[in-house]
Amino acid sequence: RKTGAIIVVCPGGNYDECGVHCGEGQPVAQWLTTLGITGVVLQYRCVSEGHYWPAQYEDWLECSRAVVAQAVSWGCDPARVGVLGFSAGGHLAGYVACKAPPELAPALQVLVYPSIDTETPHEDGDIDPWFPEKGYPPPETSVHLNVGAGAPPAFLAGIISDTFCPAKENTDVYAKALEENSVPYEYVTTDEHEHGCGLQDWWTVPCTDWLVKLGWAVRPTS
Repeated sequence: RKTGAIIVVCPGGNYDECGVHCGEGQPVAQWLTTLGITGVVLQYRCVSEGHYWPAQYEDWLECSRAVVAQAVSWGCDPARVGVLGFSAGGHLAGYVACKAPPELAPALQVLVYPSIDTETPHEDGDIDPWFPEKGYPPPETSVHLNVGAGAPPAFLAGIISDTFCPAKENTDVYAKALEENSVPYEYVTTDEHEHGCGLQDWWTVPCTDWLVKLGWAVRPTS
């Protein structure tokens, strides 16, 4: 059964691509439907196509306005719209969770191996940090720098050995910022999967428990 909740999914891709049909896009929305949640996948514009930040944030705002406007006609609650993001999409999801205008602010956030610090990886990474002069989000958009007491509850999933978005430089840092601002969160980690792994039990099972506890989800029947 539908719970009336909606979650907007932001796939990763380093802001160079946005794979709606990849493992961080449509399959995630389909997983959400098994929990009674309506999933919406955001196709945001990419730096590689000449769309510099904040184009991606603007795309999320436009999507959120449309979702809120249509929610009732979908049998959903416009006050229960959350956001879920992976990698660069995790940066976008976390940023909007902290900075979106009140009428569009997500009611919860799920960040899976997200980029929190725009200057990560700081050491021994397999990817360059983001350079704003090349169109990527600037350091001041690092999510942990924008957390306030009004941020929504968070579920964080980090990969300890991640060489793109290492947990110690991203989810660890964000968890600390949330705690300092008394924002409730749940945090799980793994060292058995790689960046880009998408839907995996190590985070989907505890995330389901968390969503059920908040009244956003029902457990799958099979």
